[in-house]
Amino acid sequence: RPEVCVWDEEVAGKDETWDMEEFVARILAMLARNGLHYDNVDQWVGDRSAQGKGGKVSNRDMRAHFAAALTRTWSQVRNIDIPRKGAGSVPYGCGVLNSLFRRGCAWVHPRCKSFIKFAEHFVGDPKQLEKDAGDSARYAILGLVNESAWYLLAGRKAT
Repeated sequence: RPEVCVWDEEVAGKDETWDMEEFVARILAMLARNGLHYDNVDQWVGDRSAQGKGGKVSNRDMRAHFAAALTRTWSQVRNIDIPRKGAGSVPYGCGVLNSLFRRGCAWVHPRCKSFIKFAEHFVGDPKQLEKDAGDSARYAILGLVNESAWYLLAGRKAT
């Protein structure tokens, strides 16, 4: 039975200017406060490149900043995977998360205030601010288990 723990989060605020070097430092600090290092992460998942308040937010740029922060070459840092998304992926992913919580297979640390706000208030509107915190958990969790297992967990048949 899959078990999921949302242990910590690092969130860039809605009005926050994106400074990729600072954001990467914050992610590495988040790992460190949990006794982890970059190399302990099996898979990095990030949304598609997008235009943010402070400029373009790009996984390629983030990977380059990880390489610089860790004093590594580009090839020595992991790729940041982009999740598969399509019509219905948000409600489907939320259904999987709901199923995990209903079955007692998921746990959230109280410090994950943005994720908790998402879980308590998200009603499916893609423009809703809480969606971003839910997206990050949804991308990571759905990427960990093969799709047919998620269909079974959510009570659906794989197509």
